[in-house]
Amino acid sequence: MCLLKKAIYSLKQAGRQWHVHLHDMLGEFDLQKNVSGDMSIFIKRQDGGDLLIALVYVDDITLFGMLDDINMFKMQIAKCYKISDLGEITQFLGLHVVHNHLKNTLAISQKYYIQCILQHFDMSDCTPAFTLFAARMKLQANADDTLNPKLRAQY
Repeated sequence: MCLLKKAIYSLKQAGRQWHVHLHDMLGEFDLQKNVSGDMSIFIKRQDGGDLLIALVYVDDITLFGMLDDINMFKMQIAKCYKISDLGEITQFLGLHVVHNHLKNTLAISQKYYIQCILQHFDMSDCTPAFTLFAARMKLQANADDTLNPKLRAQY
């Protein structure tokens, strides 16, 4: 554990060392990296077709799955680490999450994130539109190369 703490807090490769350690630990609990190549999604396929999905962002783990599977995972990981259970997810990386237990639905929205962006660029009072351009508008390439080189490099 001392080597892990040194790797996490003292070295430039701290993030990589933490990810390698976490990947190994999640593998012990039969969670495998998602085949899509995303390094932050781990999946465990349960008997009967149920899934346990773990989304990892640095040292935060968000779990999706059946409540019994989630509780079992939390008990297993609590044996290895000191954990804090923050309850049901309401917000994650700018996403607002609403779980309706009665309808068995999960709604994800970026409304708050969009409002923050609009405030940042002083556009909170702009008139909303469903589309940015008129319907069926045909776009054409810019014939003269007038795009600012700095913007071209950025985008």
